[in-house]
Amino acid sequence: IELGADAGHDRHSGSFVDTARSWCADGGVDVILDPVGAQYLADNLNLLRLNGRLVLIGLMSGATTEINLGLMMMKRLRLIGSTLRARPIGEKAQVMDELLQNIWPHFASGVIKPIIEASFPIEQAQKAHELVASNETIGKVLLQVS
Repeated sequence: IELGADAGHDRHSGSFVDTARSWCADGGVDVILDPVGAQYLADNLNLLRLNGRLVLIGLMSGATTEINLGLMMMKRLRLIGSTLRARPIGEKAQVMDELLQNIWPHFASGVIKPIIEASFPIEQAQKAHELVASNETIGKVLLQVS
């Protein structure tokens, strides 16, 4: 709530579908921005309402899975894949310019505040990497360079 969300779901407590449905008047959502990929695909498709869009931006759980094409057709769903990494330099520059104009000022003014999980001196980079690899973090892990 302090960060502006009215509700949330702990991914360690099971599927997010029932929790997300409880937030929607008609039990479905219009758009899902998914950094997880394979493991969440079936739940994402079930959660989307008619004409919904799934925007896949990452593959944290893998790149290969089965898909229910019938469900996609019946709901007229759209699956959109996007990654910054594979884009040409010019497109990456445009994204960075838009971030500079539209997002960074909100950091500077304090409207957007990053969550800092931990901060380590650069000499403890291995410890910082271990924390990130533990998958137990919520915020960012910083390395300090003197």
